[in-house]
Amino acid sequence: PPTAPKSPQEHPNAPKTLLIAMGQPLGWPGAESNGGPAEGGTPPGQRHRRPPHTKHKGQGSGGVHRSPRALFCLRLNNPIRRAAISIVEWKPFDILILATIFANCVALGVYIPFPEDDSNAANHNLEQVEYVFLIIFTVETFLKIIAYGLVLHPSAYIRNGWNLLDFVIVIVGLFSVILEQVSHKPGEAHHMSGKPGGFDVKALRAFRVLRPLRLVSGVPSLHIVLNSIMKAMVPLLHIALLVLFVIIIYAIIGLELFIGRMHKTCFFIGSDLESEDDPSPCAFSGHGRACLQNNTECRGRWEGPNGGITNFDNFFFAMLTVFQCITMEGWTDVLYWMQDAMGHELPWIYFVSLVIFGSFFVLNLVLGVLSGEFSKEREKAKARGDFQKLREKQQLEEDLRGYMDWITQAEDLEGDEDEHEKHPSLPGSETTSVNTETAGEEEAQPNACDRCLRRLRRMNRVLRRRCRGAVKSVSFYWTVLLLVFLNTLTIASEHHGQPPWLTETQAYANKALLSLFAAEMVLKLYALGPSCYFASFFNRFDCFVVCGGVLETALVERGAMEPLGISVLRCVRLLRVFKVTRWGAGDTRGGLGTTRGCWGHRGGGGRDTRRLGGARLESLEEPPKNKVAPIPEGSAFFLLGSTNPLRVRCHALIHHHIFTNLILVFIILSSVSLAAEDPVRAHSPRNHILGYFDYAFTSIFTVEILLKMTAFGAFLHKGSFCRNWFNLLDLLVVGVSLVSFGIHSSAISVVKILRVLRVLRPLRAINRAKGLKHVVQCVFVAIRTIGNIMIVTTLLQFMFACIGVQLFKGKFYSCTDEAKHTPGECKGTFLVYKDGDVSHPSVRERLWHNSDFNFDNVLAGMMALFTVSTFEGWPAAPPQHYEQSKPFNYVMDLLNMVFTGLFTVEMLLKIIAFKPRHYFCDAWNTFDALIVVGSVVDIAVTEVNVSHPHLFFTGSEDSSRISITFFRLFRVMRLVKLLSKGEGIRTLLWTFVKSFQALPYVALLIAMIFFIYAVIGMQTFGKVALQDGTQINRNNNFQTFPQAVLLLFRCATGEAWQEIMLASLPGKRCDPESDAGPGEEFTCGSNFAIVYFISFFMLCAFLVSPTALPHGALWCDTPQPYSKNRTLRHETP
Repeated sequence: PPTAPKSPQEHPNAPKTLLIAMGQPLGWPGAESNGGPAEGGTPPGQRHRRPPHTKHKGQGSGGVHRSPRALFCLRLNNPIRRAAISIVEWKPFDILILATIFANCVALGVYIPFPEDDSNAANHNLEQVEYVFLIIFTVETFLKIIAYGLVLHPSAYIRNGWNLLDFVIVIVGLFSVILEQVSHKPGEAHHMSGKPGGFDVKALRAFRVLRPLRLVSGVPSLHIVLNSIMKAMVPLLHIALLVLFVIIIYAIIGLELFIGRMHKTCFFIGSDLESEDDPSPCAFSGHGRACLQNNTECRGRWEGPNGGITNFDNFFFAMLTVFQCITMEGWTDVLYWMQDAMGHELPWIYFVSLVIFGSFFVLNLVLGVLSGEFSKEREKAKARGDFQKLREKQQLEEDLRGYMDWITQAEDLEGDEDEHEKHPSLPGSETTSVNTETAGEEEAQPNACDRCLRRLRRMNRVLRRRCRGAVKSVSFYWTVLLLVFLNTLTIASEHHGQPPWLTETQAYANKALLSLFAAEMVLKLYALGPSCYFASFFNRFDCFVVCGGVLETALVERGAMEPLGISVLRCVRLLRVFKVTRWGAGDTRGGLGTTRGCWGHRGGGGRDTRRLGGARLESLEEPPKNKVAPIPEGSAFFLLGSTNPLRVRCHALIHHHIFTNLILVFIILSSVSLAAEDPVRAHSPRNHILGYFDYAFTSIFTVEILLKMTAFGAFLHKGSFCRNWFNLLDLLVVGVSLVSFGIHSSAISVVKILRVLRVLRPLRAINRAKGLKHVVQCVFVAIRTIGNIMIVTTLLQFMFACIGVQLFKGKFYSCTDEAKHTPGECKGTFLVYKDGDVSHPSVRERLWHNSDFNFDNVLAGMMALFTVSTFEGWPAAPPQHYEQSKPFNYVMDLLNMVFTGLFTVEMLLKIIAFKPRHYFCDAWNTFDALIVVGSVVDIAVTEVNVSHPHLFFTGSEDSSRISITFFRLFRVMRLVKLLSKGEGIRTLLWTFVKSFQALPYVALLIAMIFFIYAVIGMQTFGKVALQDGTQINRNNNFQTFPQAVLLLFRCATGEAWQEIMLASLPGKRCDPESDAGPGEEFTCGSNFAIVYFISFFMLCAFLVSPTALPHGALWCDTPQPYSKNRTLRHETP
């Protein structure tokens, strides 16, 4: 007879799943007797398998191998170790430890230190709770050491970095507690317990602040972040060196150009008292700020702005000032101080180049590297997870294949017995089935109650089906959308100081809309059923909003809430605005990629024009460069056919390259004439001359348009002039100029608008520069792509603005006397003591005024939120030395001569060794030669100027047009020689050069936007008077084109742009030299400033930042070609 099948324990390939099914636990007690781990054998199902693995927060993200022994004595089957493993890998245990860490963080945060070892009851209780935390962390550490071992094998507890941190924190905590207990003696002063044997135990307690880091070991996603940062350290080191290098170079340049400039200000003659409340630097002579007040003079020995911290007097303060400018916080203040100290010619070049290069590009490299490392780490984590799943799947497949023999054998041996047991039971089962059916037929007939219930259920199904169709219909959707819109209008209409009838109407409307939304929710619940209704997130959201509204209404009606609570609960209704996004939301994930793809694919002058962020854009395809568009078939002006000689000649003329280039030159000249206008003195001789030039340019552009209309026709047929959007732009610009010529009165607002529209002339160059045209097309495509993002952002701002109106309307009013808090108290006058000096009081009137940014209505709230979202309005002030001794200057000059001589000898030796032709083939050698020549000129000019100061320069650097410090810049350029020695820095510079190839046309578009906004600003805000203490002052204004561009550049960096906007609103003082008549002294400024500044800031955020960011991201991918082909023509030591 066949032998009985082996038991699962006896068969070598018995699967663990079958062991469980047969009632055997995974530990299986008979393991030791069957060659289990106790005898060094392999348990069943493990012969060809890896040791069991486990996922654990302390052991890495993937599976690890447990050591057969822990602490030299505990095997895997040891009950103590098995219990420890079960506990530390139990999910609730992880949650408990994370909760304990969080509670410990809270305890550390609420602890209040007192001087002289003093304490209070709360601190004493927190000290006692610290012992509880320490016990819990100690128990966790011991359990993990028992489970995984200590240090000797690869998977040991301390071999993991985060576990090592946990271990050190616990050991230091235990050590501090032991020292504190040992050192504490009865009768000893309490404060002495902190220093046993001269050692401060409280210094060890400081290690408790590291406990929050243990959260990292418990949250896998934080592993990815920290691992990315750690792995980014190597590439970040090169970037950090470059950032430091830029700071050092600009600090030395600033030291050479601006040393000692910040220590002169206006004093009263014969006194050491400063003449201004807020002093600024001044200049003895030259183009700096002069002291114009009576009885004042410009004098030195002033400590300088910001308490003497912001200066270029020595290398370290220069580095601090440069770093402040790179962060773009307060950099314009430093620029304006330097302009006051030495004029407007030189400082703006230094500071603008520092911000562009140091902030927009170098610092963005850090973001590019971190972004690349985060992406790589995410991919690695995903690959690890996929590999883990694949390995588990393969393990299961191996189990099934390896154990199939045993399963097949067991089925063959038991087949006969199964057949024998199965057939006799068949008739009985069939009989039972038949009897059951018969019994069912013999049941009693349904009574009237059952028939009624069945009819009601049928009617309920029909009604629910109809309700389901109704709530899913288009008309129901639009009805609900209309209610949402009405609800939004009701809430948005609330504002500060509204009449009582509007408040009453809003209350009734809110109750009615709440009833309708509640009815909608009940109808959907009935139609869809609770399970189907709550399966949708938006339905759960609607339910929350309705329940919150009902609760609020009930509490308000019962008078159980304070007004503040009413406002907060009322805000819940605003969340219904999100219902709009339920049906209209689109995929916005590709917006940023498309924006950045624009610069990558279009910036290089039309290269790779078929791709934009991975998408194929057929509309951007251009005809070949030399192909001329043919004459359209239709007639021009209903008279000239396609073969008419006049039309053919016009067509040939407008496509001639001389004509095209000439029109481009006239466009540039007309733009220059717009920038040269005087916005303050409208009837100045300069404006009259520029007006004649404007007539000439407009005539030329009109002739050009007539020629093009003759060649292509006007607009009726395909290919005609007006069928092209860029041609329509040309027509608009020329038409505006012609209409403005027909109306001569500049007082008419329409004429002002038409003259401002002349600023669109530079846009006509877009149609004549193919690369620029590609960039503009990319911008429009990107705007369409991120349209949904802009809608959602606007929706969020609107919603939070409504919440702000509910909470803060009328709350931003204040009194000039800070001791008064109500309008009734804010009357009369009060005393102010400057700098706390009670001997110099001043009397001021109490005024009740509103803040410039408030939440009195929805539009004002959106303006305030937009300003906050730009991270502006945050004050930043950093915290002093100059005047080097003559011996120090002498030593520095001597060292400069020595180094110049060494570099000169180096250059001569290289020229002799490599011959001049080969030497100057290397760009670095050419650069070295330039530095040497400049340094020699520097020494020569310096010595001649010292010996004979009357030959080249005047004695005062303030009044000299060419400063001697210009030649000293060649000393600074020697630092750049270091760049040729480091491969990492050279690779980074090579990346910079390659990435800048994508910039020209994008930079041209940005320059065009700056030009347009600068001219508009001159025409609109140029007449605002320059007043110190306001944002429209001698350094920051729209009265000249360069000043307007510099002001806009400040706004682009986000430097207090909102204050400039407020200073440009209506009601500002007009410039005394403007054409404002009597009674019109305070009529300058315009509400257009809000649209002007917000649109400019958004355009800069959309264009300037995405222009700089991809060049940081290029660092992750670009350097490889240089690394592989690092062959220079003449590599010199």
